[in-house]
Amino acid sequence: MTSCQPDQPMKTGRWNGHLTPMHHPEMKNPVMFDVSYDIDNLEMTLIGPGGEPIQTRNERVKNDTLHFEFNEPEENVLLKCRLARTEKKSFNGKCTDPSGQWARFTINSPN
Repeated sequence: MTSCQPDQPMKTGRWNGHLTPMHHPEMKNPVMFDVSYDIDNLEMTLIGPGGEPIQTRNERVKNDTLHFEFNEPEENVLLKCRLARTEKKSFNGKCTDPSGQWARFTINSPN
């Protein structure tokens, strides 16, 4: 499927963007999200700066906020993410670990 159905809150395909670590606001590490649907269930795979695919969990869009979780690959720490939809067909927000450390993610819809 190459286009979004009316009941699907995110367009299928590859979303491109970047992440900015909490302690390095000048950094913009490239990230991609492959977005698809299994019937009506949102599924996403994160492709981080290292190029390795990371499966996300508990993906959903509620009230124009994208929620998902994944295990950070280097430390294997659970990150919980909340990204708000912007007017430019993108999402922007933070992924936070249990200790309060975070990274800001911005992802942009495919054409």
